[in-house]
Amino acid sequence: MHHLKQKNMITSKFYLILQLFFITISFSCVDNLMVKSLSESDKLVIEFMEQNKIVRTVITEDKNAIKKLVYALNNAEAKNTGCELSGKMIFYKNKTALQQVEFSIIRDCRYFKYRFENNQVFSSITNETANFLQSVKEGLDYY
Repeated sequence: MHHLKQKNMITSKFYLILQLFFITISFSCVDNLMVKSLSESDKLVIEFMEQNKIVRTVITEDKNAIKKLVYALNNAEAKNTGCELSGKMIFYKNKTALQQVEFSIIRDCRYFKYRFENNQVFSSITNETANFLQSVKEGLDYY
């Protein structure tokens, strides 16, 4: 009887691990679907804000810049999301808006915020991506 109980516990743990694996895979697929969709963007509009007012708008059709920001959206979930927005990005394909993404590049409060499949997503912004966005804001044309 004890051997049977132990076997059932092992089987239960195996199924739990298997379920967690499939949940992780399904979330990765969702992110990859969004990345795939947005990586086909042909235009990106970035509006930088200070004190809730637009201070600079940058429009680019540079595929490398667009892809760099698309792939940056696929980072880990952001922890701190309660600070003022630094701006928003709108991805386009054939003059149609695909996705709007709000962001904050304030130190210790860096995140992207967007909706995907009726869920609000907050993903963290790396130092590299924050520096990239800051250079775009400052009008630098190298990435």
